[in-house]
Amino acid sequence: MIIFSTLAEYQTAFWIDLAIYLRDQGEKIAFLSFDDRSSVLIENAGFEQYNLVSLAKDLSIENSPTEVFQKFGVENINNWISHERLTFGIDETSVLVKKFASYLTAVDEVLRQIEDDVIVIQELGGFLSVISIYLLAAHHKIDNWFIEPSFFRGKLFYNLNTFSSARITDFPKVQSDAVEEYLNETLASQAIVIPKKDRHQYNPALSKVLNLRNINKLLEKLYRKYILKEHQEFGYIKRYVSLHILQVINSITLKSYYANPLEIPEDEKFVYFPLHVPGDAALTLRSPKYLDQIALIEYMARNIPYGTFLYIKEHPAQVGAIQRSQVAPVLDRFDNIKLISPKVNNFELMSKAKCIISINSKSGAEAIALGKKVLVLGDAFYSDASLVTYLPDLENLHSVLSDMLNEPSDRRDKEIINYFQGVWARSSSGELYDSSPENIRTFGADLLKKINQ
Repeated sequence: MIIFSTLAEYQTAFWIDLAIYLRDQGEKIAFLSFDDRSSVLIENAGFEQYNLVSLAKDLSIENSPTEVFQKFGVENINNWISHERLTFGIDETSVLVKKFASYLTAVDEVLRQIEDDVIVIQELGGFLSVISIYLLAAHHKIDNWFIEPSFFRGKLFYNLNTFSSARITDFPKVQSDAVEEYLNETLASQAIVIPKKDRHQYNPALSKVLNLRNINKLLEKLYRKYILKEHQEFGYIKRYVSLHILQVINSITLKSYYANPLEIPEDEKFVYFPLHVPGDAALTLRSPKYLDQIALIEYMARNIPYGTFLYIKEHPAQVGAIQRSQVAPVLDRFDNIKLISPKVNNFELMSKAKCIISINSKSGAEAIALGKKVLVLGDAFYSDASLVTYLPDLENLHSVLSDMLNEPSDRRDKEIINYFQGVWARSSSGELYDSSPENIRTFGADLLKKINQ
């Protein structure tokens, strides 16, 4: 049996279409739902579903949260709850701990009921729903596959029983012409890799707020939450609205700090740190020590070689997400930092930079494709690539960066192509939350191939 987790209606619509395809291939499908509306849609589609939120409320939890964690061998609780603390703005630890314990108990109850051999499929995420399923799958010795976008458009990474990044270990002898064509096209167009599911995020902050589709979605969420009393796992509406308004304010007030590209000398020596999406699971779970990117920027400014500037730029999907009140004092204090407008093309900056510093974003891989020097700080799928320098300890930042900047540039085209052949081979076909018939067939076929290999 294949079990999908779903946290919201837009996810459910896709998983149902995929489940229908898989059912036609002879697979048995069930859902673990954390969204009331989704539970209704799944039942109407004729699939077995377990509403974990309702079950968690109905179950009489006799043990304290601490006893629940001990029962299932869950450690480092503060780390597991950190993503929801940041994303939903919940500052009461007891609320998160109680939710975590109740979800663990509910997932355990469901997995003990199911007699079939089970495989769990989830989109990678840092929410307690996803984490609870992952931990209890391990407890019951059930495989949990995490899916996330690959470097290539229309491609996905499947990672088995781990939150860690994909590892690129196999490099095929028979190479695909599509890889070199893709790289050449990407570099020529200077277009960043944006998964279809995230394209709506790449709009200006004000456009998101004034967008009619978003306003209608907000009204519907309010109606379902307060009139129909439905549970929505992402139902922190006040938080959602306030963050978007704050992003608009930040995006406007930070403009005065943007360095004018026309006034930057052509021969200026700089390293480039493209900011990651704040609070993303890639930071909260994979590289938590770099979650505070403002502190990291300040540390880098204090330790980069003298005469070198540090260029930073907001993530294009989250312009305004960095707080002006936090970043402005750092920009005022260090004149060797330059905040670049998010409208400036990422490839243009990377091509001129002496080195690109990345925690684990796709910009690091794009910089590899450009043949640039790349310093990697966190858990990325390219952390152990021979084309980058991995720095596990920031104490050595100055010496390592100095050595990198003093080394002559050495573009290794064959090695670059060979590396991305490995990334291509490690990737499966499909786009998350694209319900077009062609994508459903492609996604489903590669999913079955992956989990049955």
